[in-house]
Amino acid sequence: MKNRKWIALIALCICLMVTLLFFIPKKLVSMPHDQVSKIILLNGSTGKSIEITDMEHIRKIMGNLNNVTIKKSELAIGYVGFNKRITIYDRHEKIQKEFIINLGEVVRQNAFFYETVDTRIDDVYLDRLFE
Repeated sequence: MKNRKWIALIALCICLMVTLLFFIPKKLVSMPHDQVSKIILLNGSTGKSIEITDMEHIRKIMGNLNNVTIKKSELAIGYVGFNKRITIYDRHEKIQKEFIINLGEVVRQNAFFYETVDTRIDDVYLDRLFE
Protein backbone atom coordinates (compact mmCIF):
# COMPACT_ATOMS: atom_id res chain seq x y z
CA MET A 1 0.00 0.00 0.00
CA LYS A 2 2.81 2.43 0.88
CA ASN A 3 4.58 1.66 -2.40
CA ARG A 4 1.47 2.53 -4.40
CA LYS A 5 1.15 5.86 -2.62
CA TRP A 6 4.80 6.70 -3.35
CA ILE A 7 4.44 5.70 -6.99
CA ALA A 8 1.27 7.79 -7.30
CA LEU A 9 2.97 10.76 -5.62
CA ILE A 10 6.03 10.51 -7.88
CA ALA A 11 3.83 10.22 -10.98
CA LEU A 12 1.85 13.27 -9.88
CA CYS A 13 5.05 15.26 -9.33
CA ILE A 14 6.40 14.26 -12.75
CA CYS A 15 3.12 15.27 -14.43
CA LEU A 16 3.14 18.59 -12.60
CA MET A 17 6.75 19.33 -13.58
CA VAL A 18 6.13 18.46 -17.24
CA THR A 19 3.01 20.63 -17.28
CA LEU A 20 4.84 23.56 -15.71
CA LEU A 21 7.80 23.25 -18.06
CA PHE A 22 5.52 22.99 -21.06
CA PHE A 23 3.20 25.90 -20.31
CA ILE A 24 5.36 28.48 -18.52
CA PRO A 25 5.95 31.43 -20.88
CA LYS A 26 9.50 32.53 -21.67
CA LYS A 27 11.18 35.34 -23.55
CA LEU A 28 11.77 34.68 -27.24
CA VAL A 29 15.10 36.55 -27.20
CA SER A 30 17.13 38.06 -24.36
CA MET A 31 20.02 39.78 -26.08
CA PRO A 32 20.91 43.48 -26.17
CA HIS A 33 20.99 44.94 -29.69
CA ASP A 34 24.56 46.18 -29.22
CA GLN A 35 25.78 42.57 -28.88
CA VAL A 36 24.37 41.65 -32.32
CA SER A 37 26.65 41.90 -35.35
CA LYS A 38 24.13 40.82 -37.97
CA ILE A 39 20.77 39.22 -38.54
CA ILE A 40 20.11 36.93 -41.46
CA LEU A 41 16.49 36.99 -42.58
CA LEU A 42 15.27 34.33 -45.03
CA ASN A 43 11.89 34.59 -46.71
CA GLY A 44 10.50 31.07 -46.95
CA SER A 45 7.96 32.07 -49.61
CA THR A 46 10.44 33.54 -52.09
CA GLY A 47 13.76 32.03 -50.99
CA LYS A 48 15.24 35.53 -50.81
CA SER A 49 17.76 36.10 -48.02
CA ILE A 50 19.03 39.40 -46.64
CA GLU A 51 21.85 40.18 -44.25
CA ILE A 52 21.01 43.00 -41.87
CA THR A 53 24.04 44.83 -40.49
CA ASP A 54 22.61 48.35 -40.20
CA MET A 55 22.50 49.08 -36.46
CA GLU A 56 19.24 51.02 -36.73
CA HIS A 57 17.48 47.98 -38.23
CA ILE A 58 19.14 45.67 -35.70
CA ARG A 59 18.04 47.94 -32.85
CA LYS A 60 14.43 47.97 -34.10
CA ILE A 61 14.28 44.19 -34.71
CA MET A 62 15.95 43.26 -31.42
CA GLY A 63 13.78 45.76 -29.51
CA ASN A 64 10.71 43.98 -30.83
CA LEU A 65 12.03 40.43 -30.35
CA ASN A 66 13.25 41.14 -26.80
CA ASN A 67 9.69 42.21 -25.89
CA VAL A 68 8.05 39.03 -27.19
CA THR A 69 7.05 36.36 -24.68
CA ILE A 70 6.15 32.91 -25.99
CA LYS A 71 4.61 29.71 -24.67
CA LYS A 72 4.67 26.22 -26.16
CA SER A 73 1.56 25.29 -28.03
CA GLU A 74 2.23 21.99 -29.83
CA LEU A 75 4.81 19.71 -31.37
CA ALA A 76 6.18 20.85 -34.73
CA ILE A 77 7.50 17.51 -35.91
CA GLY A 78 6.61 16.70 -39.50
CA TYR A 79 5.80 20.25 -40.55
CA VAL A 80 7.65 21.72 -43.51
CA GLY A 81 7.81 25.21 -44.95
CA PHE A 82 7.94 28.54 -43.20
CA ASN A 83 7.27 32.23 -43.65
CA LYS A 84 10.55 33.69 -42.33
CA ARG A 85 13.65 32.32 -40.63
CA ILE A 86 15.70 34.62 -38.41
CA THR A 87 19.30 33.90 -37.45
CA ILE A 88 20.94 36.24 -34.94
CA TYR A 89 24.74 36.48 -34.73
CA ASP A 90 26.79 37.93 -31.88
CA ARG A 91 29.88 40.12 -32.23
CA HIS A 92 32.04 37.00 -32.61
CA GLU A 93 29.99 35.83 -35.62
CA LYS A 94 28.50 32.94 -33.63
CA ILE A 95 24.84 32.05 -33.99
CA GLN A 96 23.04 33.01 -30.80
CA LYS A 97 19.45 32.36 -31.79
CA GLU A 98 17.65 30.85 -34.75
CA PHE A 99 13.92 30.39 -35.15
CA ILE A 100 11.11 30.42 -37.69
CA ILE A 101 8.25 32.88 -37.78
CA ASN A 102 5.13 31.37 -39.32
CA LEU A 103 2.91 34.30 -38.43
CA GLY A 104 3.37 37.33 -36.22
CA GLU A 105 2.08 35.30 -33.33
CA VAL A 106 3.42 31.80 -34.14
CA VAL A 107 7.09 30.81 -33.81
CA ARG A 108 8.70 27.45 -34.53
CA GLN A 109 11.85 26.64 -32.62
CA ASN A 110 13.45 23.24 -32.16
CA ALA A 111 10.61 20.72 -32.19
CA PHE A 112 7.81 22.98 -30.97
CA PHE A 113 5.42 25.68 -32.08
CA TYR A 114 5.14 28.61 -29.72
CA GLU A 115 2.46 31.27 -29.53
CA THR A 116 3.20 34.83 -28.51
CA VAL A 117 1.63 35.79 -25.21
CA ASP A 118 1.53 39.56 -25.30
CA THR A 119 3.55 41.34 -27.99
CA ARG A 120 3.41 40.20 -31.62
CA ILE A 121 6.50 39.88 -33.76
CA ASP A 122 6.53 42.84 -36.13
CA ASP A 123 6.45 40.77 -39.32
CA VAL A 124 5.22 43.80 -41.31
CA TYR A 125 8.51 45.56 -40.57
CA LEU A 126 10.45 42.42 -41.50
CA ASP A 127 8.51 42.18 -44.79
CA ARG A 128 9.43 45.79 -45.63
CA LEU A 129 13.12 44.93 -45.35
CA PHE A 130 12.75 42.68 -48.40
CA GLU A 131 11.44 45.53 -50.59
